[in-house]
Amino acid sequence: MSINQRPFALFGDVCTNVNEPVAMASKYWDILHLSYAETHAKFSSADAKDQYPTFFRMIPGDRNLIAARCHLLLSYNWTRVGTIKQSDDPRYALPHEKLTTTLENVYNIRVIYTAGISVDQEHNIGYELDELKRRDARIIIADFSPDLAIKTFCEAYQKEMYGINYVWILHGYHQNNWWKYTESTNCTVEEIEKVLQGHFALAFAPQRPDSNKAITSNKTVKEIKEELKALCDRRRCQYDAYSAYAYDGIWTLALALNTTLKTTHDVSPDLTSTKLLQALAQTSFEGVTGKVKFDHNERLGVAFIEQWWNGSYHNIGYYDNANEIFTIESTFEWIPPLDATVVIREKQYISYFLFAIMSSFSLFGVLLALFFLFFNIKYRNHRFIKMSSPNMNNMIIAGSICTYVSVFLLGIDTRNVSEMLFEKLCYAKTWVLSIGFTLAFGSMFSKTWRVHSIFTNIRKDKKAIKDYQLFMIVALIMAIDAVILGLWAVISPFKYSITDHEEIVGFIFFIV
Repeated sequence: MSINQRPFALFGDVCTNVNEPVAMASKYWDILHLSYAETHAKFSSADAKDQYPTFFRMIPGDRNLIAARCHLLLSYNWTRVGTIKQSDDPRYALPHEKLTTTLENVYNIRVIYTAGISVDQEHNIGYELDELKRRDARIIIADFSPDLAIKTFCEAYQKEMYGINYVWILHGYHQNNWWKYTESTNCTVEEIEKVLQGHFALAFAPQRPDSNKAITSNKTVKEIKEELKALCDRRRCQYDAYSAYAYDGIWTLALALNTTLKTTHDVSPDLTSTKLLQALAQTSFEGVTGKVKFDHNERLGVAFIEQWWNGSYHNIGYYDNANEIFTIESTFEWIPPLDATVVIREKQYISYFLFAIMSSFSLFGVLLALFFLFFNIKYRNHRFIKMSSPNMNNMIIAGSICTYVSVFLLGIDTRNVSEMLFEKLCYAKTWVLSIGFTLAFGSMFSKTWRVHSIFTNIRKDKKAIKDYQLFMIVALIMAIDAVILGLWAVISPFKYSITDHEEIVGFIFFIV
């Protein structure tokens, strides 16, 4: 390379601490910088376009995983979630903040609480989980490192935040058996696996889902994968999740450069770099990792949806952001839980069957009382009837009839009358029952008092106690009742309201 020549593009690196300074410097020379393995959230932040204008990456960024998570929630009709983020690591905190904003502002999914945990304050994990449990968070989205995930799930096991009523949605780690490193916790692997049962993990796809489709190189994904593995075997490298992205990255640069050379005759370094950046931004082709397409320097790619079941992950769906395709199909015997405790509210009325039975008894009592009233009036001059104070007997019968009638009134609810009339009916229920009780037992009390007075008076000049005196006693008791009922109506009048009462079965009813 001559002294006047300079590179048009940079390919790599893997590590963020290398990519960031290079990306910040390459913009001053308009040099395209393409990384095939960069995943840090800072390159998709709000100011990334200004800080790294010439930086592109092949790995689908956070916007792809965020969209995949949102579609996953909507597919199961979950509109209420709790979240956990590792606040001391921007790799997890930055995308999590963007996720919560997107959930509420774009997809109308309510985030009831966001728990913040960190490596330095692991003792707060239990408190944060308690808060999530207190707020009845059943669907929990978590962004944290595998080490912190183990400790969090150990706490979740102790607090019983797992099972058929909970779903955890994690960031995919592309690391085998990450949950088995439990040395720093008090839980066993089996206990951690109980918490993980049925959870979801979302991560960028190592390859496109339709692996038999021929791509740009006129080969299938399976053929290219075998070639890459063979190449790694010869060069003693390791085929991993980033290998296919490196392959697509080379094709991306080649196609962009080919487009640039076809559209310009000026091959000066500055002009070529600018054209190359424009060509790369407009690149669109079918690659090993899916359709390669960029939007604001961000790769629109494929995110796999995996579900953990009986000790291992199983791919159950994917989200293709470039083509806006979402598909999911869980083949396990798994029933998606609801996103909150179901509270079924229903009005609780008096049973018609019970009302009919009690009304029948009350009607029989009224008829019986009317018979006694007729008998008492017809034979009021009979010696034994007259000795029993027929007038007081009539008052007892009248009180009994009022008491029986109150049974009918107490059985009437808002199914039969309006809410306004129901309030007035409450006064009738109270007054009729109280007056009936006072008439019946007040009359009985006055008669008992007269008998007591007669047999305890040892004087010779005994005076007969007339019926009007007994009526005055009953009237006095009635007056006390009237004062109490009147004050009740003035101080605390009846008002129609609905209250919740929790039953043993867990349902909440309206009492009317």
